Amino acid sequence: MRLSEWSRRLARSKAAVPWMARRQRAFDRLPAERQQQLQWAKLSRLLQHAYDRVPFHRQRFAQVGATPADIRTPADFRALPVLTREDFLAHPE
Repeated sequence: MRLSEWSRRLARSKAAVPWMARRQRAFDRLPAERQQQLQWAKLSRLLQHAYDRVPFHRQRFAQVGATPADIRTPADFRALPVLTREDFLAHPE
């Protein structure tokens, strides 16, 4: 990587830090219930993304007979199999 390209990347990353800090402060000021709603929405999107794009995760859902749409509560989430480091090493896709 050339120095000028590295400098541009560094400048972009430094510019992102204040934006992310403002975003975090705004999130921290939200009521706890709203924070949980936003966190749950992000987790739901992540589960759907993993299910749609990674065969290993689709198989893990199948092991418990679920799909991302079935995960509606924290109790449902806890029913999913725990992923270990060995799982990720054995299935790098």
